[in-house]
Amino acid sequence: MDDKNTSSDVLVDIESLCSLSVECWRLRQLSADPSATIDKIAIRHIGRRIAQTLQTIGFETLDLSGRVYDSGMAPEVVEVIDAGKIENGAIVDETISPIVTWRGKVLHAGQIIVRKKLPQS
Repeated sequence: MDDKNTSSDVLVDIESLCSLSVECWRLRQLSADPSATIDKIAIRHIGRRIAQTLQTIGFETLDLSGRVYDSGMAPEVVEVIDAGKIENGAIVDETISPIVTWRGKVLHAGQIIVRKKLPQS
């Protein structure tokens, strides 16, 4: 970010850092016990808390899966697969890596797989 009005420094309050640290600790605890079963409710809770904390400091992730694809979208298309019966347009079949924004600016463009009708060879 070389814009004069935008700093690449992110000021983060101690409470947000503590919250991120606690949620990272929870993830490590869940993953450290090889005999533990996957607790999907706990994982969803941790993910939600991390996302909320990141939003408070201006970060957001965007998953485009299932949306109509437009060639002007930010993500890199890593693969195009045949849509079969879909005749017109294209959709984002899968998000490999989400778009990451900070205060509305794209920091990470992301990667997607697009599904559309391919020409017959």
